[in-house]
Amino acid sequence: NLKGEKMFMVDLSFHVCLEHNNPYDCILNLDILTNAKLAKPLCDWNSGFIQSGFSLTNLISQVGIPDASTLEAAFVDQLFRVLGVSDYIKKDKCDRSSPPYYPTDVNGWNVQKCNGSVDLPITLPSYLSCYLTDTCTGVDCCIQVTKLGLTINAYVLLNTCNNTFIIGIENLKYTTTLLDLEFGVVHSFSMMGLVTVRYKIDEFYNERLFIVNLNISVCYEASGPCALEMKVLENAKLPIPLCN
Repeated sequence: NLKGEKMFMVDLSFHVCLEHNNPYDCILNLDILTNAKLAKPLCDWNSGFIQSGFSLTNLISQVGIPDASTLEAAFVDQLFRVLGVSDYIKKDKCDRSSPPYYPTDVNGWNVQKCNGSVDLPITLPSYLSCYLTDTCTGVDCCIQVTKLGLTINAYVLLNTCNNTFIIGIENLKYTTTLLDLEFGVVHSFSMMGLVTVRYKIDEFYNERLFIVNLNISVCYEASGPCALEMKVLENAKLPIPLCN
């Protein structure tokens, strides 16, 4: 992994071997790649809708179904295929009425896993439940999306002991090291425009704190406001744990 060059160095060979007792005595040895440098693909985690100008309202009109408060499951499956998110949707949906999302405090949070003292003053919307992980630096949320008749899971996990940062929506996730995380900058992570997580993380190493801002949106129209806009964290102080 050549991080500085944004390349992978790959060795690849092909062998045909017939002797179990002598696995290195092969009848065919073919070197395919030797120290080959392959460019890492550039990933756009905020690409938006794959269909430029997508509109759920227009799609409903084209299909000829009523625009109900909760769409039929068969149409939602079709919608996911159109948006290109079918492979990312979890079969086992998050459940706001069960742990670890439940029970919640008056603000809609479950902080029982976190042993530290964390102030989370924002009251979450009635359709959103979140919990802090046992490190106190991870946030996992379950969103009730009534229009689609299901829940959607979104999460941001900072783990200083494992030096990892994970952000995800359902089964779509991105993992990197904390060393590669760009602090103090607003970033967006989107599941093809349908769900977007916007976050900014600042690190105060001497105070052993992360200051986190986190917003989640659910959108059905490429142009116009999103259907759900959720402020999850605003300048929240998450304590950095001590590691063994």
